This record gives sequence, C-alpha cells and structure tokens, in this order.
Amino acid sequence: MYNFFASHSQWNTNQVKKLVGIDATFVTILRDPVEVFESGYVYFGMEKILERDINQYIKTVRRHPRSKMAIFGNNQLLYDLGM
Repeated sequence: MYNFFASHSQWNTNQVKKLVGIDATFVTILRDPVEVFESGYVYFGMEKILERDINQYIKTVRRHPRSKMAIFGNNQLLYDLGM
C-alpha cells in the first residue's frame, strides 16, 4: 500500500514527519528558477503593481541590482525547501 502527501508550500521537515511518519521517503521536484520567477510575476500581478512588463522590470534590475521585490526573496527555491 502506498500513501502520498503532495504539498505546495514552504517545507517543514518536522511538521511533515508528524503527518506522514518518520520512515517516509521524501521526493521533491524543482522548477527552473527563471520559470518560477516568471510564474510568480504573473501570479502576483506584478505587471499592474509595478506598471511594467517582466522584460522592462528585468532591465531595471540589471541597472539597479539592489532593487528587488521582497515577495520573491533572494532564492525562491531555497525558501520553498525551508532554508
């Protein structure tokens, strides 16, 4: 018999082990970081908020690398993995 737990959230090992048991096997799938950023940009409606499309935003960030959006963090994949 197989039991599956699928989650789209920030990883928390202790909480997941409470749910599925300590003997569980964990598998994750990571998306390309560029695809994650593009998806988030659209999902969070950043084009309307920032009044620029994603290409215009990237040009701004290249000129001013310290300007970033807190909603995305420095490394979204590490954040999602609980780091």
